[in-house]
Amino acid sequence: MILFSLIVYLETRQHDWQMEERHYATSTSTITRMQDKSNPENTAECTKISYDYILHMLTTANNAFALTRPITPFSYLCLPPQSSVRLDQSSITLRNPFCTILFSTEPGFLELRMMQPGSHTADVPALPDGKPRFETRVIGLQVTRKMSWVTAQHQDFVKYEKWCKGVVDGARAWFETKTTDESGPPWFGDDGEGEGGMFWTGTTDKGPITIRGSTIYRQSPE
Repeated sequence: MILFSLIVYLETRQHDWQMEERHYATSTSTITRMQDKSNPENTAECTKISYDYILHMLTTANNAFALTRPITPFSYLCLPPQSSVRLDQSSITLRNPFCTILFSTEPGFLELRMMQPGSHTADVPALPDGKPRFETRVIGLQVTRKMSWVTAQHQDFVKYEKWCKGVVDGARAWFETKTTDESGPPWFGDDGEGEGGMFWTGTTDKGPITIRGSTIYRQSPE
């Protein structure tokens, strides 16, 4: 699940490596507007990775979410030129001539909670069939980011370094839960109650699910 959530993060927060964001504060929330800047058909601007290819990698890795279809307007990732994505049963690697980012999971999980996230109670909400509505799994995730010294003098090095750092920092914000007394990052979909970053909704053969960081909602949160 943690690797699939990383794919969800890349799909929603890193859809276009040159994407621009503008934040507008209102009296009750912050609205984020995202605008793609890369031409997905121009290989000098973008390496286009289709979602079907990502599903193929998930299937090859025997990932349980390989048949999940996203409810999103995006059907591809637009990564930096000459980039590649590698996914196996325990890691995801993003690589291009300027940098390499490796996300790798540690075997097993440290903790499993079935309480409602943010409720601060021991109650375990259940679905009509009696199964727990929420599952929050605490899993170790190691991130390695390496910049290439060969391209250190390239005119675009700073641009790639910024993107590489943004991917890692954004992943940290995606998974880490903020407390209710902290403002936190202005992610779209943030409810301000300690749920963390932007959420994602998709469908499986067992019905709709919503993923927010490391939490799976078997039906959309109310």
